Amino acid sequence: MEFARLGAPLVRQLDDVGRACVAEVEEACPGHRCYVCGDAAGGVVRACGCAKGRDAHLACLARVASRESEANGSYPRWDRCAVCGDAFAEPAVRLGVAREAWAAAERAPDDDWRRVAALAGLADALGDLGLDAESAAVRRVEVGLRRRHFSHEVDRELGAKAKLAAACARLGRCDEALALRRKVAAGYAALLGEDDRAALDAVVALAESLGDRDRVREERGVLRDALPRARRALGAAHATTVAVVKALAVSLLYGDDDDGAAERARDAAEAKALVEAALVAVRRAHGEGHALVDALNAHLHHANRALGPVKTPKGYDPPPETPVNTPVPWVPPR
Repeated sequence: MEFARLGAPLVRQLDDVGRACVAEVEEACPGHRCYVCGDAAGGVVRACGCAKGRDAHLACLARVASRESEANGSYPRWDRCAVCGDAFAEPAVRLGVAREAWAAAERAPDDDWRRVAALAGLADALGDLGLDAESAAVRRVEVGLRRRHFSHEVDRELGAKAKLAAACARLGRCDEALALRRKVAAGYAALLGEDDRAALDAVVALAESLGDRDRVREERGVLRDALPRARRALGAAHATTVAVVKALAVSLLYGDDDDGAAERARDAAEAKALVEAALVAVRRAHGEGHALVDALNAHLHHANRALGPVKTPKGYDPPPETPVNTPVPWVPPR
């Protein structure tokens, strides 16, 4: 029971954080009853906006999610309404339900899937509130449980490690994040193949950590290697392919301050060409108003700024600019 001893005290230390976050939503809703148990006592919260599932006790929401998961044979969804399927609007509600789910699973043995599922839900809820240090602490316990007792669920372990790496990166633990993301990228490539979307997303995350540690050449290398694979497997307009393009463009524009002026100009020109090609593909596939178009246009703007003003041909004297809405005086012909 090594992980049980480690997990329970750790989560109890987080209870104060959890209570502070859910205190506001745990206030009783006057005149409203829990749609699960029918009781109005004990702090009914406004959980969802749908007609039936909006008011409930946090513990009742956790029990409903557990019953649904047992009936369907899937992991519990403590972050969303069991009636309409929409995610709970308030992160504090998600944390409150996750804490209740952990309280129910805390005494389960280490090899019980309900225990590791409760830890995963608690780590997710803490992360949604921006509590990255607390989320990372819980996530470490989850990863340890998965490695020891659920090694056959390789994809879930890789997903947990990816989330732990993201929390470490936000906390400034760049070396730990880089080491984790190397393992995640290699794991997804071995499990699903290098052309799978999850493997390519892991490469983008790995490149981010490489950039954080100023390993610019390696960062550009993994992205340049991934881009043709993403285009071939997913298409040039896919969100993951666009993520590879944006990451490579950012590295080319801002990655290496030691480059000379000529090399920086070449990098900026390459970034512009990559973004323009992605823009053509996205506009063709999704239309001008798509969110990816706006994101790529922002990168294109930065690339144009890096390239500087357009040079005019030798001997050409451009006309002076006329201010907008200023009338041009009439000059009679000679």
